[in-house]
Amino acid sequence: MIQILNSIWKSRVFQTYQGKEILNGNLLRTQLQTLGPTFIKLGQFLSTRDDLFTDEVLRELEKLQDQGDALPFGEIEHLLESEWKLPISTVLREIFEQPLGNASIGQVYKAVLISGETVAIKVQKSSVEKQIQQDLTLITLLAKKLDNWLSPTILYSDIVREFAVSLQKELDFEQEMVHMQSFARYNKSSNILVPKVYRNLSTKKVLVMEYMQGEKVTHHQFSSQAQKREFANRFASHLFCQIFVDGYFHADPHPGNVLILGNDLIYLDFGNIGKVYGPTRKWMGKLFFHLTNENFEHLAEILAEDMHLDAKTKKKLVYDLSVFSDNYVNSPVKSVKLGEVLFDLIKLMKEYDLYVPSEMMVVGSALLKAERTIALLDPELTLASLIKNTGIEMLKERYQPNSLIKEVKVKEMEWLEALQDIPNHVNKALKNIATGTTPITIDLQSDKLLDRKIDRMVNLITFSIVLLSFSIISTGIILSLKVTNNSIISSDHAATLGVTSSLVVTVVFIGILISLVKKKIK
Repeated sequence: MIQILNSIWKSRVFQTYQGKEILNGNLLRTQLQTLGPTFIKLGQFLSTRDDLFTDEVLRELEKLQDQGDALPFGEIEHLLESEWKLPISTVLREIFEQPLGNASIGQVYKAVLISGETVAIKVQKSSVEKQIQQDLTLITLLAKKLDNWLSPTILYSDIVREFAVSLQKELDFEQEMVHMQSFARYNKSSNILVPKVYRNLSTKKVLVMEYMQGEKVTHHQFSSQAQKREFANRFASHLFCQIFVDGYFHADPHPGNVLILGNDLIYLDFGNIGKVYGPTRKWMGKLFFHLTNENFEHLAEILAEDMHLDAKTKKKLVYDLSVFSDNYVNSPVKSVKLGEVLFDLIKLMKEYDLYVPSEMMVVGSALLKAERTIALLDPELTLASLIKNTGIEMLKERYQPNSLIKEVKVKEMEWLEALQDIPNHVNKALKNIATGTTPITIDLQSDKLLDRKIDRMVNLITFSIVLLSFSIISTGIILSLKVTNNSIISSDHAATLGVTSSLVVTVVFIGILISLVKKKIK
């Protein structure tokens, strides 16, 4: 830890500007690159945290390249035989020594199986897991120290814990294999291709997959600008469908992980997969729908659901949402960052203490990476057009028979549970009434005029209850005297007294009602 701090200090990542210590993004990026794979991954992970860093620092962190020193080919052969527990010659007819790709965690090689199929083999570097575990231990310790020293509102140890979980998943190639198979199932009817996985040859440190000869977005020769726009639309719309329809999306869709093959798009590198669960997916879908259709009143209601905003605050929220829409929704991708759209919306929600689902951060990060791919293809594409296209797919998904049946089953279960709870609720209510402890909650704004009106109404209602009680008691007394043949009052007098009493109460009650109506009119 001391070496890390000393290294950062010597690099002068903190510089004095106008009497203040500020973080130099360029020097921070260079230093993280020097410290190795764990710190490169940490920088990439933090590149979406605009609540921690300035825009200048975030832009520098986005430039971090996940590269590493290539291992000697002999070491790669040894790793493969160790994982397969077989000589390479019994599995592969040929393997090309020059790696197709080299990253901090692993290297990718082209090979031909004994069966004649061409495959890509991703091999995890031998010492990387041990090194990452050591680095994570140091970073965790450093984060705890920072929590104690700075007493921040954001706990650095929580951020590091989240980063550690994400990085551990990338180290498990078996988990990546599961991601690839799930992603392929979700997208089997689209123009999205996912390499086939060879399960019998894949392990936690070796991933064998179909070799697909696609071209990078930056290298592909498009026949026309119209074709380029079509691919941009397809890529962006599909990503939105992954997020808002399927809820299962590629969380690292930068240009290096998306290839073009004919009319299809190939996705690579499934170490990082994002999920948006049903309720949040519906919530976010409604949010974007009202945003693009400029229904800011409805949008404010969705955002402030279960929150009691006063009229003035709600009006201000509606105004802020309209300004937000003008700044982002109808602007082309070249002018705005898709990820920033979501992060700025999150920032706006936090200003009003509104609920922010945790999945929104992951979605924002994925959109930040996707925007580079979209901008290369069609920088004029707008967020509004993307969301409207996605909206159609969302409606199809929501109202298809399977979805409706599932929703009916859920509602049926909710109703059954509610019916089962009714006796308990009734019993509790009766006990409260019997003991005089029935809770009544009234949420009132501070208003003297309103207080006076409520006070008058309560007095009138109280008087009405007293009169009604008098009527019931007097009638009961009269009936009691009559039924018991008491000589205090005759039968005729009892009837007269009863009628007179009822008339008096009725007249007074009608007078009270008229008074209430008049006050309401005023």
